[in-house]
Amino acid sequence: MFELFQPTHLIFVLLVALVVLDPKRLAGMSREIGQTIQRFQEYKEELKEDLSTSPTEVEPEKKHTLSESASDKKG
Repeated sequence: MFELFQPTHLIFVLLVALVVLDPKRLAGMSREIGQTIQRFQEYKEELKEDLSTSPTEVEPEKKHTLSESASDKKG
């Protein structure tokens, strides 16, 4: 029925942004938004990669048994 992002709405928003902000400032803001989106995508890929590797592959000798921790405390 009623879509929010029609081409006429986007054109209107861009025209208002040009009136409120000068073109140089608008270009700088667009660049910063693009860089932020790129950082989020890189972080997402890094997180995906970290989640795809199993914990045993990353740190194989992290498990301590109760007897080992008791002997470590006795010193």
